[in-house]
Amino acid sequence: MTTAPQAKVLTVSDGVIAGTREDRSGAALVERLTEAGFTVVDHLVTADGRAAVAAALQAMCRGFRGLVI
Repeated sequence: MTTAPQAKVLTVSDGVIAGTREDRSGAALVERLTEAGFTVVDHLVTADGRAAVAAALQAMCRGFRGLVI
C-alpha cells in the first residue's frame, strides 16, 4: 500500500487576512491537489510582504517532505 503524497497550500493576501476577501484561489488549489491524489495537510493564509511570506514558508517547510504551493 502506497501513501498519497502530502501537500501544503499558502495563500498570501492582506484581504483574506482582514476578512474582506474570500480565499477562492487557496480553496481551488486544495481541491485540485486532492483530485490529483495529494493529501493536503495544511492550508494557511499570511499577509502580503516579504518577511511575512518568508516566515510562513519557513514554518510550513520545517520538517516537511512534501509539496508546498
